[in-house]
Amino acid sequence: MQVYRAVDEAGDLNVYVSGAIIDEGVFEKHVGEDLERIIRDRGHYESERISYNSIKIMVDGVFEGETGAVLEPYHTTGHLGVLNHAPDQLEQRVTQYYDLGLQLHFHTMGDRATRAALDALEYARERGDPALLQTRHALSHLGLINPAEYPRFKAQNAAAAFTAEWASPDEWTINLEVPTLGQRRVDDLYPIRSINEAGGVVVGSSDWNYGELDPLISIETAVTRQDPFAPSELKAATHEAVDLETMIAAYTINGAWLMHRENDTGSIETGKLADVIVIDRNLFEIEAEEINEAKVDTTIFEGRVVHRRQ
Repeated sequence: MQVYRAVDEAGDLNVYVSGAIIDEGVFEKHVGEDLERIIRDRGHYESERISYNSIKIMVDGVFEGETGAVLEPYHTTGHLGVLNHAPDQLEQRVTQYYDLGLQLHFHTMGDRATRAALDALEYARERGDPALLQTRHALSHLGLINPAEYPRFKAQNAAAAFTAEWASPDEWTINLEVPTLGQRRVDDLYPIRSINEAGGVVVGSSDWNYGELDPLISIETAVTRQDPFAPSELKAATHEAVDLETMIAAYTINGAWLMHRENDTGSIETGKLADVIVIDRNLFEIEAEEINEAKVDTTIFEGRVVHRRQ
């Protein structure tokens, strides 16, 4: 938090930062009274470009270690993964943060975790200040989502932050996730199209540094449902592929919406900040398999050129 503030004060911050304070339980940076202090004093580190009005809660783990919480048992072990907080405890924690006006940011990989997060968010919204109903929240990764949850994202004002790069049928998916989850569930991984069609707001997520930061890689993967660097005959969840417009929105206006900045940025309109990238080719006029090869020639941030490709 101190570093981002220092960079901004030096005039060198060329992004908008919506930082999430890590909740206690997994990967926490602060605990107990120290966490309370950070939440209380977060405004000291904020600016026009920086916000820390978000809390990140690790609801479950990941499929790799079978710690992602699932509704149906893993095929290899028969267990259901791990919820880091019991549902009633999660409801209480989420309500506590919700009442402070914080944006909830959930790590959810399995469908049981997604349900638990949405249940906790719904619990808090039903009991909290009606003035806070417009606060936007986010669930990140979303490897599996039960179809019953598709419309709940819109109902709970929560964005679906997909890590689309992971949606390719690469060797990792075939060799690890098919044996543990089974082909049927692998065919439903990262249901971007289903959430979009249910009216949910889809935003782009990289999970850097555990994934590539470049949005063009995730955009291509979501459109083709193939590994951009090693396409193959393998297929996984091809029915969840989306069009280019959907993914560009995920990385522009929808991201701005999640940050409560859609009136300032996220699209090229009169009266908005001049936040623009210029790409070396028209993404709508090339093959989808070439999207990740595109290069950003120029980046303009608040009207200032902050990057030129040599």
